[in-house]
Amino acid sequence: MASMKDGRADRLELIQKIAAIAGGPILVYFTADSPIVGGRIGEDAPLPMFDHLRVIGKQPRLCLYLYSPGGQMETPWKIVNMLRQFCDDLHVIVPYKAYSAATMLAIGTDKILMTRKAELGAMLLTLA
Repeated sequence: MASMKDGRADRLELIQKIAAIAGGPILVYFTADSPIVGGRIGEDAPLPMFDHLRVIGKQPRLCLYLYSPGGQMETPWKIVNMLRQFCDDLHVIVPYKAYSAATMLAIGTDKILMTRKAELGAMLLTLA
């Protein structure tokens, strides 16, 4: 059985491969889309991102790997402005979902890279 540490090493290796293809460092921003967990883009997002960006430093190209059902609508502008302080060219990679505030974040970049299954748009709400 693989340990948690092994899973982390696998994720880091995959991120490095994506970065090599994308032509710049990758900042991963992944929020939960389960109603039980309830992770969304919010005011608490920019500060930890800023800490990572300070370690990465100014780059010619920076790529944001984004998966999120959305969140607070005032936050994407703050995140995009902050990311642009650390790069000349800002790309976003959307593997699957980037709804609502995540869509706004994506359209604030220079280039949006999406998989065949990726979706942008309004947050989809389901009523139980």
